[in-house]
Amino acid sequence: MPPPLFHRIILLYLIIIVTSTVTIPSNAAVRTKNKKNTYSALTKVTVDSLPQKQKNDSLSKPEISISKQPDSLNKPIDSLGIITDSLSPVSKSDLDTVVTYYAKDSVTFSLSKKTMRLRGQSKAVFKEQKLESEILIFDFNASTMTALSAKDSNGKFVGFPKFTDKNDEFVGEQLLFNFQTKRGTITLGETKVQDGFYFGSKVKRVNDNTLFIENGCYTTCSKPHPHYYFGSPKMKVITQDKIFLDPLILYVEDMPVFALPFGLYFENKSGRRSGIIIPTFFFSNTNGVTLQNMGYYFALSDYYDTQLTADIFTKTGFLIKNSSRYKYQNTLDGGFNLSFGRRRVNPDEPMDKSWSFDLNHRQKLTPQSSITASLTFSSQNFNRDYETDINKRITQNIFSNASLSQQFDNGSSLALSFSRSQNIITGEYQVRPNFSYQVPQILPFKNLVKSDNWISQVALTYGVNANYYLDKKQIATLRDSALKIYDTSFQRNEQYAIHHSPSLSISPKLGYFSITPQISYRENWFFRKVTKSVNQNDSSIENHYEHSVLPYRDYSWSTGVMVSTRLYGVVEPNLLGIKALRHVFVPSLSYSFTPEYSVRTTDKIGEYLDLRTGNKIQYSLFDTDGGEAPRDKRSQLLSFSFANTIQAKIAQMDTMPDLNVDLVAFEAGSGYDFEADSLKFKDIFLSFRTPALKFINFNGSSRFTLYDEGEHINPNGSSAGNVRINKYLISEGKGLARLTNFSVNLSTSFSSEGIQLTNPQPRDTTFSDSLNNTIGERFMRRYNYSAIQDDIYGENSPGFSPIGIPWSIQLGLTFSYNEPTKHIISRSLNAQAGIQFSITQTWKVSTNIYYDVVTNNFSASSVNVSKDLDCWDLQFVWYPTGLSQGFYLRFGIKSPQLHDLKIEKRDDPARR
Repeated sequence: MPPPLFHRIILLYLIIIVTSTVTIPSNAAVRTKNKKNTYSALTKVTVDSLPQKQKNDSLSKPEISISKQPDSLNKPIDSLGIITDSLSPVSKSDLDTVVTYYAKDSVTFSLSKKTMRLRGQSKAVFKEQKLESEILIFDFNASTMTALSAKDSNGKFVGFPKFTDKNDEFVGEQLLFNFQTKRGTITLGETKVQDGFYFGSKVKRVNDNTLFIENGCYTTCSKPHPHYYFGSPKMKVITQDKIFLDPLILYVEDMPVFALPFGLYFENKSGRRSGIIIPTFFFSNTNGVTLQNMGYYFALSDYYDTQLTADIFTKTGFLIKNSSRYKYQNTLDGGFNLSFGRRRVNPDEPMDKSWSFDLNHRQKLTPQSSITASLTFSSQNFNRDYETDINKRITQNIFSNASLSQQFDNGSSLALSFSRSQNIITGEYQVRPNFSYQVPQILPFKNLVKSDNWISQVALTYGVNANYYLDKKQIATLRDSALKIYDTSFQRNEQYAIHHSPSLSISPKLGYFSITPQISYRENWFFRKVTKSVNQNDSSIENHYEHSVLPYRDYSWSTGVMVSTRLYGVVEPNLLGIKALRHVFVPSLSYSFTPEYSVRTTDKIGEYLDLRTGNKIQYSLFDTDGGEAPRDKRSQLLSFSFANTIQAKIAQMDTMPDLNVDLVAFEAGSGYDFEADSLKFKDIFLSFRTPALKFINFNGSSRFTLYDEGEHINPNGSSAGNVRINKYLISEGKGLARLTNFSVNLSTSFSSEGIQLTNPQPRDTTFSDSLNNTIGERFMRRYNYSAIQDDIYGENSPGFSPIGIPWSIQLGLTFSYNEPTKHIISRSLNAQAGIQFSITQTWKVSTNIYYDVVTNNFSASSVNVSKDLDCWDLQFVWYPTGLSQGFYLRFGIKSPQLHDLKIEKRDDPARR
């Protein structure tokens, strides 16, 4: 629905709220023009409360004349010294409140003519309204008030009448108002509302709620002489009701380009209003005539609104959408979207039903409890049939989450949560409701020992978690091996259990070493257990379940300790501005122990004989619900790492402190498994990064193995390829280690302004007022506007100036190499480039390129060309490769209020 044009200008008539008793403040400068026939309005005038600058000017000592006629002194005078007889400048019948006024130059009274004239940045304040002008004239005989501008020494008009009502401002050339008839006019009135400007040649108020506007205009262009505007020669505004126009004309560069040759009206009520949503349309070879977002908006209340729209494709189908929002103060906020449609790829195929639903809900129940939900459900082909964005079209998985959280005064917390993930292509989904309760950290010995005793730092934590897991998977069954035909079906798997997780931690420090012991215990409660047996006929595994109301207990525990320290080495070269180099060396050593968990140590583990391999297989009686996996032996693992950082102190100017930077950081580590039968040493890992190079992101990692490889032979005599064997490479004369993985990432950005030390921020291209967003300044420039003559012959040209084309480039390169076993190698090399440059101040070009060097393919690349036309813009996007190969062209108004006033052209797979 188009914006209700000029509806805010009706506030102009509020200037009628002028006063019945004019209160002249004691700091007003008063000058009498006719001493013989004029009474002074004040018996005493002071300037003590004026600013110092005003005290010193020539008007600080006003010329005052007080008549000495005896009868005048016997007239009744109010508490402010105003004479209240028939010669008083104000009649109580005309005014009903107090006006406070001010003028920098002069305030002139004429009691014989019953007029008051204010000159020089005049101001009158009444209730919540304020009127400012260079000249203000009150005529109490005619009961009128006039506000005027005046010329300055340069012949320019300044001090235009400006009326302010709360946050609304109105400016005009001249303002005239009659107190008795409550009618008034403003010439060349103008105001700004959101992103738009309203103005007219004359505004006339005929009663309390009716305005007539002559040559009314509306535009979102920020220039004093707008590039375009909507105009109507005759307009009638009824307050809080309707706006009548006859006719409505669109002007571009003062040329009428479109008109509705009949009268029409719009709603003119404050707040959100219900109305028609104007659709966009285009033509497609496949879809035919397409109308998008055609519908109606319902402003049902201050807390809830909804809109019903439809997309119509004359050849291939339709889509009906409902979007609703709700909000109540800061306690409730959310909305939902519901879509349903019938679509076909081409006119010769049957219709396919598609639907989509998403909900976002946030609610604060109490200061310590809240509900959040983000739910998404969709049919299989909805994204493919209706989405035009490439990222949404290729989406296969959708996710839903909801939670209820409660915080308690003792620091504990409770949460109920729900999550769901679905593959909309295969139909598989997983559902996970969950309950958790956490107790905050407890220091049981803190008040029993001294604070410097390490026992005081012993900390206990506890948490309980109850969960349910449902997994629906697609199962493929071979129906015809010759033709390789499969039947698909779905299988449901369920898991449910309660997990208890108490833990004990402590961090004592012995000298220069930090010691962190750790003990963890985990207890699980299950409500069913499984016994597995082997079917003697086909060697298949059969499961036999036992259910119980009382839980079956399963538990596990582990312990460990970590020791670390920090060493420093410093050298002071005093070369090239480097005052000192420091090497920070942080070695750490950790040990972990996990006991054996098998049929020999617990009755929670079962065992059966696999007839096909002859091996005994151990299993957890609760593995269906996530029980602890069996361990044939205990685990003892020793891990060690060495972190290194090279730091530099760089001298700065005398008044600035020295700069400390991290030049490079690298880390190495490995581990040793005491209980492993072979291959006790873990892979060696190395990683590095360069934090000092702010303009370059350079990091990498690698892994090495110490063991040799040999061929593995299956029981049937066939080769299974190479596997690692318990022989060191160095003992076989093949070096110390073999590289199994390596990756490196390099990225940078730079521009015509130099190397960017931080990520460049995108330029703000949003609509803004070129005149500092000041409505009075804009009106003054529009009123005093004179066209600039084109400099055809270059007589006023500044001469030669260098051509400047601002540009910026972002580059990225990622390489990875994997060789888990000899001669089985995979490599990838991906390059990315982002380029932006401006041909002129208004022409901008940007592109993103993604290139896979190994496969020699480009993916998801795009080129964007835009032209800033001040209040309009032109945008062209080209997708040269990929699933969305095509283009998008848009020419329209930038302002959000008129964003739907546009011309579009598309060529992509969804619209062909």
